[in-house]
Amino acid sequence: MAWSRSAHRLVHVDRDRRHRHGDLPPPRATRARPLSVRQQLEGGTATVFIAGDLDLTTTPALARYLDQVRARQPRRLVIDLTQVTFVDVAAARLLAGATRPQPPGPAVLRGAGPEARRILALTGLDALCEFVD
Repeated sequence: MAWSRSAHRLVHVDRDRRHRHGDLPPPRATRARPLSVRQQLEGGTATVFIAGDLDLTTTPALARYLDQVRARQPRRLVIDLTQVTFVDVAAARLLAGATRPQPPGPAVLRGAGPEARRILALTGLDALCEFVD
């Protein structure tokens, strides 16, 4: 019983000291940016502009959209990621799958940020992608 009381006091003293010295608890998680997707078709090249967070919740909608774009059989597919703020592994797999070679060449990931490239590199999916800045 004495041990639990002393441990309890130590925890409270540490918590009080931490807040007294300016350490604040971590901020609450920020809200994810909603997914926005639009397409532009010029001269046989389909460019898909994606904005927002690519995570487990937005990946199914993006997969359906990319399937619709590929069903139109563009000669070239460019996926613009300049406005993407977050990419998780599920989205990285989807992007790598969307870049599977189709005649005359593989799809291109344009404007992929360092986070997206890191996820693709860690999973080994970067070998399937063509990057353009």
